[in-house]
Amino acid sequence: AYHRLQEKMGVNTATLKRGKFADMYEGYRSFTDEEWEKVRYEINEFYQSFLQKVADGRDMDTSEVNTVAHGRIWTGRQAKDIGLVDVTGGLDVAIELAARAGGIDDGESFNVKMYPSYHGWEFMGEMETAVQSLALKVVPEPLLETMNAITEQTRWKEGEMLYLMPYKLEIE
Repeated sequence: AYHRLQEKMGVNTATLKRGKFADMYEGYRSFTDEEWEKVRYEINEFYQSFLQKVADGRDMDTSEVNTVAHGRIWTGRQAKDIGLVDVTGGLDVAIELAARAGGIDDGESFNVKMYPSYHGWEFMGEMETAVQSLALKVVPEPLLETMNAITEQTRWKEGEMLYLMPYKLEIE
């Protein structure tokens, strides 16, 4: 299906690689049996590492954590009820806890630097003002509203969804 879409769009793919698995995550083809085995191995290694980190942090044995967690995804409330977390909350709570762990007293002010730091039209890179003005005239209003909503850092509050674009948009 991906190849047919590429053909319709006039997109060609050329691969230069060094190493047997170098292009396995490129998405233009299905995994081979050997690559699927590698994926299964990597997932298991990641899960074992996760179990160890949880066990260390919770002062538990990895088998105890595995008994409770079972590789499932738990809500914050469920995780708290079964002892996998102490506190639930959003990014704002995590920042407060990190500040306390870093030695900042309750009530003491501190600054937070958000990365990546997108401010309005910075997502377009080093555009000059004239080009920005032109872009504002030709970009449809719904897209402008969406881009502004995505770049607002006010979306990083408890109870709201955190989302970032998985890429940087540059218009050339």
